[in-house]
Amino acid sequence: MDAEAGEAPLLSHQHSPNQVSSANHNGKPFNWKAPAIILAFEFLESIAYAGIALNLVVYLGKVLHGTTASNAANVDTWNGTTFLTPVLGAFLADTYWGKYKTVAISIIFYLTLLNLSVNK
Repeated sequence: MDAEAGEAPLLSHQHSPNQVSSANHNGKPFNWKAPAIILAFEFLESIAYAGIALNLVVYLGKVLHGTTASNAANVDTWNGTTFLTPVLGAFLADTYWGKYKTVAISIIFYLTLLNLSVNK
């Protein structure tokens, strides 16, 4: 860019609009290792989630002898529950309990349900 053309010259810490910056707010180079690890784990989590949903349909059909329609309804209920439970937890944490108490109560609730299902 030319200062004679009426544009202000770029300062040493500024980037031109066409440049991609890979530095943080302090000017240090950005480390892409942590985001790559997070994306890899999110990818693996998505594969595991889809695998569980598929295996749940097979399990409900083969072991519990459910119909295809009831199996699909049960898996859809499971999917909806897994997506709405964090919303409920966020509401409880923000409105009533706070984040630490919500996590503690959630763990106790989970362990109680796990204990009940194992002792059947």
